[in-house]
Amino acid sequence: VSMYFDWYLIYIAFGLGVTGMGAQLTRLAGWAAVSFTTYYIHLVLVWVLFAYLPFSKLGQLVSRTVAVAYNEYAGRNL
Repeated sequence: VSMYFDWYLIYIAFGLGVTGMGAQLTRLAGWAAVSFTTYYIHLVLVWVLFAYLPFSKLGQLVSRTVAVAYNEYAGRNL
């Protein structure tokens, strides 16, 4: 069963793509005010992604990789 937390990361990634492309296109079009606003929203979404990362399934991937690397560094083999 999919839950809110499963889809939240996908929504953030989609929002990052849309706002990033929107900021680039509006900058190229010469619409400064729209570009700055879009880029600000993009930066907020980047911060949200980093803040949410430890609580997502992607955070488990990062923490497990760090744990395995530390075990190798410390000389403990599993």
